Amino acid sequence: MVNLAGLTARDGQLWHTYLFWARAAIDPQTSSNTQLEIAQAKNRLNERQGMALQAIVFSAFALEFRMRRLLEDLGAPIRRRDTLGRLLDVFRLRLEAVNQMGSTQRIQLPPEWHRLERRLKRLSNLRNRIAHANYCEVKQLLRQRPREVAASSFNAVVDFIRITNAAVGYDKDPPARRRARIVALRVK
Repeated sequence: MVNLAGLTARDGQLWHTYLFWARAAIDPQTSSNTQLEIAQAKNRLNERQGMALQAIVFSAFALEFRMRRLLEDLGAPIRRRDTLGRLLDVFRLRLEAVNQMGSTQRIQLPPEWHRLERRLKRLSNLRNRIAHANYCEVKQLLRQRPREVAASSFNAVVDFIRITNAAVGYDKDPPARRRARIVALRVK
């Protein structure tokens, strides 16, 4: 018999987690609805893992949104159908081909970009694992400390904001104010 929740009980756990969090965002009473199989915690990944998955996915969404906005606002070439992975592959080349905001000077990303780019590509790969619902790959991801993986993903986006704001000439605040804003945004 075919089981559309997945081939194994573990696949079903991932399916139920996705369905639960989607429904719970709309109806806060989802967890107390005894008629729902997804409401039973034993049928899902634990809450800490589910929240980590959400944080990773939304961090990736935030990154893609910010990358697109930067490229569009600066007049850099961008294709609507570019995926996050493709945007990461071409971002530096496209961004450094345009001028800083209100200037004739070309944008130059700092040397720190190389290290950050690796972190951002890791975030994109994590998002792909989650989006493509491969239980084994998602469980491998969660075998590590899920909150730390999620925090690292989010902080990579914060570092992206910090570096690109400075490089494109967007952030005109004094350095102390910029640092304070970034420190407040980061998670520990």
